[in-house]
Amino acid sequence: MTEQQRYNGINASPGIAIGPVVKFTRERIVVTERNIEPEDVPNEYNRLDTALRRTHRDLQSIQQMISNRIGENYAELVEAQIMSLNDESVIREVKDRIKERLENAEYAFQQVLTAYREQLELADNVYIRDRASDIYDVKQRVLRHLMTRDGGLLENVDKPAILVTREMNPSDMIMLDKSKVIGLVSESGGRTSHLSILARAMQIPAVVGVENIVDKIGKDDTVIADGYHGTVFINPDQETTEQFRGELEHIKEFEENLYTRKDLPAETSDGYRIILSSNIGLPGELENVLKAGSEGIGLYRTEYLYLVKNTFPTEEEQFKEYRQIAEEVAPDPVIFRSFDLGGDKISASMEMEGLKESNPFLGYRAIRICLDNPGLFKTQLRAIYRAGAYGNIKLMFPMISALEEIIKVKEYINEVHEELNAAGVDYNPDIDLGALIEIPSAALIADALAEELDFFSIGTNDLIQYALAVDRGNDRVSFLYKSLHPSVLKLIKMTLEAGHSHDIWVGMCGEMAADPLVIPLLIGMGLDELSVSPVVLPKIKEIVRGLEFEKCRHLAETVLDFGTEADIERYLRQFIQEHLPEQINI
Repeated sequence: MTEQQRYNGINASPGIAIGPVVKFTRERIVVTERNIEPEDVPNEYNRLDTALRRTHRDLQSIQQMISNRIGENYAELVEAQIMSLNDESVIREVKDRIKERLENAEYAFQQVLTAYREQLELADNVYIRDRASDIYDVKQRVLRHLMTRDGGLLENVDKPAILVTREMNPSDMIMLDKSKVIGLVSESGGRTSHLSILARAMQIPAVVGVENIVDKIGKDDTVIADGYHGTVFINPDQETTEQFRGELEHIKEFEENLYTRKDLPAETSDGYRIILSSNIGLPGELENVLKAGSEGIGLYRTEYLYLVKNTFPTEEEQFKEYRQIAEEVAPDPVIFRSFDLGGDKISASMEMEGLKESNPFLGYRAIRICLDNPGLFKTQLRAIYRAGAYGNIKLMFPMISALEEIIKVKEYINEVHEELNAAGVDYNPDIDLGALIEIPSAALIADALAEELDFFSIGTNDLIQYALAVDRGNDRVSFLYKSLHPSVLKLIKMTLEAGHSHDIWVGMCGEMAADPLVIPLLIGMGLDELSVSPVVLPKIKEIVRGLEFEKCRHLAETVLDFGTEADIERYLRQFIQEHLPEQINI
């Protein structure tokens, strides 16, 4: 019997998939050099032009699919491929080889594109190196048309399976049939890669960044892909399989009851009411928000639009997206987070400008980039304030570490108001402003920040990382990343007390807000809002409705005196076993 193997990657798209494997490896097209006669040159030109036109048509169809499934602004994901297809210097070089060396069209095209790709792969710039895969994809598509080959394995997936791949282009990804591809595991990619963004938009559970996984998996293996925790099991044993099948059944039950229970309030049995809202970053995810019974969007990650485009998005492009989101969610609120670029989220435009750092998570990112680039920042502010005329919009700023930053932000907002007034453009001047509390210094000065703002949202992912000085992506120290560390809980408590003492509400939008084990503690600490992925929102609501606030409050008072993370976790599990026995597996 084959032994179970477990691998860790990055939780790119939430959900659990269990099933057989289909490896997606790019079809290797063998091209043979064939000498032609001079009189055959026009015919080879014609074959090449036809293949280029058909490839262009294919890519335009893919662009339309992206536009329909995710949003018009995101069609630029394949723009680089179309641009390379239309590169006149490349086409001229191919035709020169056909005419001067009397090479057949497919051989000449392969030689030119291969050389082009190899040049890109040598570049220091990550963005330019990434374009090499676009060139490879274009080359394969054109060669398939020249040699009348089919599209490869993706079209041949005939039963539900988990796709395992080394890499995948957006144009491949958007072609996936969700009824057949139930999960995705990739060696490449991060949480903000195009692959991960599309997986979330298409609601396909995905784990990315799993080293050498393709070589470790056999064609007859069974795999569990846990998109919640970034874990992959190959040939799971019976206990693991039963555990995950139970979780899947649990999720299925929630989904079946979704429509009948989605409008029930997130309220404890003794009447403590919180707001449950959603974290998203793409217009294509709106359907999930509305279906899940979410009370608005607690975190809209505006940087995704910057990450998929080759240039910074214009004010009109942003306004169009923000207005669509605001109108569809109204009258519920949408909290837009100003673009959180930097760290592991480097846009094409930033990469081209050489904004690369040795310690990016402590460097030039988020609000620091905004304040250092007022033109770029004010473009986004104008788009958001204009969209505010069409819905219930709030605005918060990431990586705030000092009061001066909020004061400077407000100066820019005043300038934007003056510009919009002068232009006679409709906008909402009274948008609530908030800070994402994710740096310990912000929690420590929350009293001062609260005097300037209308709300706080606690971003636990970075708050834990910065409070404990742990890079959670570093395997050597990631075991030190503990959401229940007493210091983290004290920072959350400080933020809550400062916010409530100034009559402003305090929410949470980090992954901690979606951890069922921690929900009773967060309720007991008095959080006003939890914002989570719409996929897990129904489960969180059920947990909230199964709790009694007074018992949660006593729980919080007790564990906040504990000195170790282990004692806190042990006590929370005992609480769950006693009060929510149906959640015993969490």
